Amino acid sequence: MIKKMNNRLKRIEDFKKFYNDSKNFFNDIAENDHSHKHLDDLFSLCICPGGRMGGVNEKTIEVFYGARPIGKNTTIGPNFQKNTKLETEDGAMLRYYLTDAGNVVCSLFPAKSENRRPHEDFIIIEFLKSPSKLWKRAKSHWKFFISYMEVTCLDGSPDFFQRLRVFYIRSFKRYIIDNIAQTRKFAVLIKEVSKYVLTIGLSGFLILIITLVKDNVEPTQNIDQFKELQQSIEKISETTTRISISIEENQQMLQEFIDLKKLDYSSIENASKSLVEYRKILDRTYDELIKIENKFNSISSKYLKSSDD
Repeated sequence: MIKKMNNRLKRIEDFKKFYNDSKNFFNDIAENDHSHKHLDDLFSLCICPGGRMGGVNEKTIEVFYGARPIGKNTTIGPNFQKNTKLETEDGAMLRYYLTDAGNVVCSLFPAKSENRRPHEDFIIIEFLKSPSKLWKRAKSHWKFFISYMEVTCLDGSPDFFQRLRVFYIRSFKRYIIDNIAQTRKFAVLIKEVSKYVLTIGLSGFLILIITLVKDNVEPTQNIDQFKELQQSIEKISETTTRISISIEENQQMLQEFIDLKKLDYSSIENASKSLVEYRKILDRTYDELIKIENKFNSISSKYLKSSDD
C-alpha cells in the first residue's frame, strides 16, 4: 500500500516538473517549427501552465492559439438601430490533465468559429501512465497539435503529412461528441463486419441444421449451394481478419512516423493509401454479406416449405 502511494506521489511530482518547465519546453519547439511561424502571423501562441482561466489549476497545462477577429456581422434591431457584432475564431488547443491517480490525459481541441466547427468536440490522443515520459512524448503531441490547427482553422495550409496525422488521430483515437466518448472509427467498422460475419455464419447454419435434423429433410439437392455459402463466409471471414491485421500493422507504421522514429516516405505513403482503401473494401464486404444472407433465406424457405409438406 505504501509503495503504491509512493509511486502515485512520484508520478505527481514528475508532472509538476513538466508543469514548471512547460513554457520553456514548448517555446523552444515552436521557434523551430515552420508551421508555427505561419500560424503566429494569424494567431498568438499561448502556453498556460495552470490553464487559461487565471493559471491557478495545478493539474492542467494548456497550449493554444488565441482568438482572432475574422469579420463582423451587422443586423438591424427592433428599433431599426444597427447592431454590429465582431466575429472571431478560436485556435486549436493541446491540453494536459493530471488525474488523481497521477496519470496524464492528453487531449486536442479543434480550431472553431461561431458558424464553423468540426464534428468532434475534442480527441484524446494519449493516456500516459507515467508523466516522466512527457518530455519525450510532448514532441509528438506538438506535431499533432500543429497539424490539427492547420487542418481545422479557416486559413490553415496543411501539407500531406499534417493531413495524414489528422486522419490518423480521427480514425484511431477516441473522440468526444456532446460530452460522450465515441468508439474509434476503425474499431467500429471492423467490429460491425466481424459481428455480421459471425451472425450469418453461425445463426444461419444453426437454424438450417436444426430444421434438417428435426424434420429429416434431405439436403442433398442443395449440398452444392451449402458448400458455396460456406466458402463465401470463410472467404469474407479471412478478409476481415486480414484487414484487421493490416490496419494494426499500418497503425504502428504511422505511429512510428509520427514519433519521428522512421522517415521512409514510400512506406508512409503506402500505409496511408492502404488505410483509405480499407473503407472501400469494407463497403464491398458488406454487399457480399447481404448477398449471402439472401441466399440463406432462400434455401431456408425451401427447406421449411419441404418440411411442412
